[in-house]
Amino acid sequence: MPLTIRPRRPEDVAAVGALIMRQQPLTHYPFRNPLPFPVEEFVVRRGELASWVAELDGAVVGHVSVLDVTDHDIGPEWSAGTGRPVEELAAVSVLVVDHEYTGLGIGGRLMDVCEAHVRDLGRHPVLEVVGGAHARAVSLYLSRGWRILGDVKPHWLPEGEGPVHIMDLPSGGAVRR
Repeated sequence: MPLTIRPRRPEDVAAVGALIMRQQPLTHYPFRNPLPFPVEEFVVRRGELASWVAELDGAVVGHVSVLDVTDHDIGPEWSAGTGRPVEELAAVSVLVVDHEYTGLGIGGRLMDVCEAHVRDLGRHPVLEVVGGAHARAVSLYLSRGWRILGDVKPHWLPEGEGPVHIMDLPSGGAVRR
């Protein structure tokens, strides 16, 4: 059965949460384990504009969402880095792929859909990623044309970790359909 990327449905949230916690010991995403709140609140976030799952043989094997960053903690830093008002930005969020299926292009397919949606909204794509701990993700983003705008130290980052890179996708970057 081929890989399908489709909008996330309410009944997918538990499967995405289980996927996140299953891969967490390997990727350290999210950093906190256990989370200080239900994993479903990590999946479905305030300001979410859209979300998708990757499905293979009827199982959820990946997820990504897009967030409005108007009230995001680092919205001002993204705005300064891009030179755009925060209302014109939207963030890639909660990108996760089942560790058993890495290397199959699932993350890239999810990013294609996500980036295109942000552009279709008339917004500029941004994201945040922990540099050292998530170097593989940073490499994926850079290979797609994303650029590092700067570094921040958000409140959720454990002591001794970091930096958190804030990134954007300049016009003409990846966005495949």
